[in-house]
Amino acid sequence: VEEEKTEEEDVVEEKRGDAGEDNNVLVLEVMARAKPLMAAAGRAETEAYAAEAAVEAAWAAMKDAEAALAAFEDHTVVMLRQAEARLPAALEAFAAMQQRSGGGGRTSAAAG
Repeated sequence: VEEEKTEEEDVVEEKRGDAGEDNNVLVLEVMARAKPLMAAAGRAETEAYAAEAAVEAAWAAMKDAEAALAAFEDHTVVMLRQAEARLPAALEAFAAMQQRSGGGGRTSAAAG
């Protein structure tokens, strides 16, 4: 009877060994299938970081452009105010020139 138990135990151990090998094979197969997926996930993560960096660079460029536009607008306002301040004197000079030339707006060289 003890020999029978031993034989049964041997069969059970053999089945366990087979199952362990099957599990190892299964694990290796799963790992082999997962490897390309993990690589793809790694590439996707890298691309996501690159995209994020590109968005941040674009945002910084936009902020620089906004600052440049604001500076240009400020400069334009200053120039327009200076022109506006000079306008009355320019109009007086133009009117005086017209009076000297006879009011027709022609210079003496053009009138001749």
